[in-house]
Amino acid sequence: MIISDLSIKRPVLATVINLLIIIIGVAALSKLAVREYPDIETPVVSITTTYLGASPETIENTITEPLEQALNGIRDIRSIRSISSNGVSSINVEFQTSRAIDDAANDVNNVIQSALGKIPQSADKPIIAKSTANSQALMWIVLVDKKKKYTPELLSDIADRQVKTPLQILPGVGSILIGGQRKYAMRIWLDPKKMSAKNVSPDEIRKTILDNNLQLPAGQIKGQTRQFNVLADGQISNPKIFESLIIKEENGNIVRIKDIGSVELGSTNYDTIIRFNGESVVAVGVIKQSKANELKVAEEVKKSLPSIRNSIPKDIDLVIAVDNSRFVKASLREVTNSLAFAFMLVILVTLIFLKSKTATLIASLSIPVSIIGTFAAMYALDFSANVLTLLGLVLAIGLVVDDAIVVLENIFRRQEMGEDKLKAAFNGSKEIAFPVIATTVSLVAVFIPLSTLTGAVGRQFKEFALTVAASVAISGIVALTLIPALCSKFLQFKKEKNHKVNITDKAINWLNIGYQKNLRWAIKNKTVISIFLIINIIASGVLVYTFPKTSTPIEDRGLIVTIVKAPQGSTNAYTNRTQIEVEKEITMIKEVEVYFSAIGLAAGGPANPSNGLVFSRLIDWDKRKVKQQDLVNQLFPKFMRLPGAFVFPINPPSLGGSALTKDIEVVIKSSADIEEVEQITNSVISKIKQLPGLINVDSDLLISNPQLNIVFNREKASDLGISVADISMSLQVLLSEGKTNDFILRSKQYDVITGLYPKYKSIPDNIKEIYLRSKNGALVSLDSLIDIKPVVAPSQINHYDLQRSVTITASLLPGFTLGPALEKVTKIVKDELKEGFSYTYSGVSREFTETSASLLLTFILSIIFIYLVLAGLFESFIHPLTILLSVPLALLGALLTLLACNQTLNLYSAIGIILLVGLVTKNAILIVEMANQSRANGDELTNAVLHASEVRFRPIIMTSLAMILGSLPLALAHGAGAESRIAMGTAIVGGLAFSTIFTLFVIPVVYIFIVKSAEKLGHPQK
Repeated sequence: MIISDLSIKRPVLATVINLLIIIIGVAALSKLAVREYPDIETPVVSITTTYLGASPETIENTITEPLEQALNGIRDIRSIRSISSNGVSSINVEFQTSRAIDDAANDVNNVIQSALGKIPQSADKPIIAKSTANSQALMWIVLVDKKKKYTPELLSDIADRQVKTPLQILPGVGSILIGGQRKYAMRIWLDPKKMSAKNVSPDEIRKTILDNNLQLPAGQIKGQTRQFNVLADGQISNPKIFESLIIKEENGNIVRIKDIGSVELGSTNYDTIIRFNGESVVAVGVIKQSKANELKVAEEVKKSLPSIRNSIPKDIDLVIAVDNSRFVKASLREVTNSLAFAFMLVILVTLIFLKSKTATLIASLSIPVSIIGTFAAMYALDFSANVLTLLGLVLAIGLVVDDAIVVLENIFRRQEMGEDKLKAAFNGSKEIAFPVIATTVSLVAVFIPLSTLTGAVGRQFKEFALTVAASVAISGIVALTLIPALCSKFLQFKKEKNHKVNITDKAINWLNIGYQKNLRWAIKNKTVISIFLIINIIASGVLVYTFPKTSTPIEDRGLIVTIVKAPQGSTNAYTNRTQIEVEKEITMIKEVEVYFSAIGLAAGGPANPSNGLVFSRLIDWDKRKVKQQDLVNQLFPKFMRLPGAFVFPINPPSLGGSALTKDIEVVIKSSADIEEVEQITNSVISKIKQLPGLINVDSDLLISNPQLNIVFNREKASDLGISVADISMSLQVLLSEGKTNDFILRSKQYDVITGLYPKYKSIPDNIKEIYLRSKNGALVSLDSLIDIKPVVAPSQINHYDLQRSVTITASLLPGFTLGPALEKVTKIVKDELKEGFSYTYSGVSREFTETSASLLLTFILSIIFIYLVLAGLFESFIHPLTILLSVPLALLGALLTLLACNQTLNLYSAIGIILLVGLVTKNAILIVEMANQSRANGDELTNAVLHASEVRFRPIIMTSLAMILGSLPLALAHGAGAESRIAMGTAIVGGLAFSTIFTLFVIPVVYIFIVKSAEKLGHPQK
């Protein structure tokens, strides 16, 4: 007994099964996390080591390379990348996707701990952290000083004490950044001339601070009956006390710190400038936990702001400057609207064709049951409600109703033939059960390879694929349980029809008659159809090879990111001149709601005053007519004309990529010296700049940083009793602005920093004003112990897989696609590289190359999977070939439609094409299976094909229209994230429309040809 018979005999059982699906789905829906994209935890572990005052070469040699060598032995490493910059070593270890990030982090920690003896003891201990795909700030909140009465240091302190803590404890919040923070520091400014006059050396100052500012446990005093804790608090938090510290006493003269300098409660650095709408601010960044619900985190943060405002001074306001959840919310809303619109269109199709409200209601019930049931599958698989899973549900609207329509239409047809509703339900559902199972299994088979896509981008579509697969599987159950049961009770064919229905009937009959007439012509002219099919296959192959390809469409995310790059070694004052001009241009754009400007934004690393960023938030999508992409295009020529710095606006990437990611990223690796690497890099860049369509061609080889090399006169220093260590320590005390000591202020620990007055650091020759004490007690000028050589040196040294590397980057102009551009860039790189050099891809380019190869393999695997599944179901290796010849028709239709709509072959459109493989085989299965039934009943081959085509014409048209109209909201999408939905919807609508028309003629002809050919070879097909 098949399941449909059981459901008709026991309709209560069928109803209960479907009600349970709904109840479980509703319960699961409330527990689903909501985020923009699936949570794909990238197994990356970062190691950050600070060694203040050290040059990039010193960092590379003493910290980065020893740690890299130690890390290289860990298993499952995919790549090791590092940056050695001024005072900081940053290493990122990326592991294979199968490696658990917690285990990877433990292995890294164990290796680093064992390698600590290989790095300088004076360097800070390495900080090890797990990095995830969601490590970017979800929101930036700025503290605005409305009355301009607070210093940046005080604003930073308020942000740290009164804003950061309440945000940190909110549910779903992972960590809090203070961007551009000017953390309190006790700044001891020194005058080298006064030091010389007072006979004070740098080491004496350092020793004075360490001896007078400390807190050590003093112990306890215990008596017979009582005990006392002894607190010997020698720490200083008052600048005046620091100034009064006695450095030395000679001949009755006391020398204090205030005699050779001054002390103030200042900041650890002065390199950052943060503005919001032109006003100086301090910014607080909110990073959510990996598994957290983005919208809930954003909502919790917004709810907490009023209470935080009440806890801070009233003349400081908290404003949300950047809010990435805004796009997430708008995008999810648009996808949800598409879901509702698709539902209504599918219902309309059913009503028009079946001309019965009862039939329409019965068929429509399959949609909520299947969609709601899918939520249970999503929860069981630990999926989230995100843009991709909801996009899958939009497509599922047309898919899940297909099986119900096919079953109901066949039962309805049996009633039209004169059977009563119970008999029609039994016979109709039994007759159509095999095609329903075959189409459901073949569709699910398509998504199995799609769920195995590699790469960070490809893996995000696992949730999309399995969500659609789950909905299709549930729809098959609904179609063979609930639909037959309801039809046996409520579906009643009525011969009485009103005038409007007669018009519909006449239109359908006219189409059917016309189809039969043209089908007979097609069968008689098999050669014409064969030539058409061959041309179709060749054209599809040519188009796939030549079609413009890119990674993902550029989405209107309501945000413009502008990058400002001043010459290396520039101060924040220099960069700020260009940044102000950028802000002026941005304020002239009426679509810009607010902007957030930052120079030297230090979010977890050292501030770089030569780099600037501007985030421009646009007004809501429904309130503006100009798209973000058009505004970026308008700003390009204006920003390129700005003097003093390299300025360019960019569109933030899709699928959770960094806002600073560029389209082209090629990594050149070599163990050669920097000069040779620079020569190769310059040659490659000069040729890439000649390519049309590429702008902002740049590299991360930063070797034009001005540097002063110190050459020691070791013999003279030794004669005077001064070691190289003494000289280096003196330079560190006076020039590095590193931590010398610490102090406590209002229960928080801050740094004590010594350094020369800025005026003495503005001219290199002032280094000669520094004096050291010789072995006879006299001060000796540093000028007599060293030579100073101005050179141009790297500001950072990059490594990739333990080799020195350079990443060459470029952006695409509008109208140019990634595929051809990357091919041309790769050819240049191959031609220019010498022996000992190699290259690889990173960023968008890496994802594009990996995903492109995966998509091609997925397409091939989908064909193989469906073929094998159909072969098993039909017990034939011949009939699946007939069915699969509908695929080239869909492929050509999709590509031609994409071309006509000025779309590219990207991740979304490619997945739409793969989805078509399962969709178009549905129509062919219905024809082939019915023709097999007719031949089994004794019909002649041609008559069997004609009969099958006539009987299946209406369900094919109905299901195809349902799927086309179900996908139409995606093809006509607008608003947040519309570009990605349009790419997928256009491919599906175009492919289905084209293939449906021609499948009705090609498949019957191919069926006859293959069956006759098999019979001639002695393999009759039953």
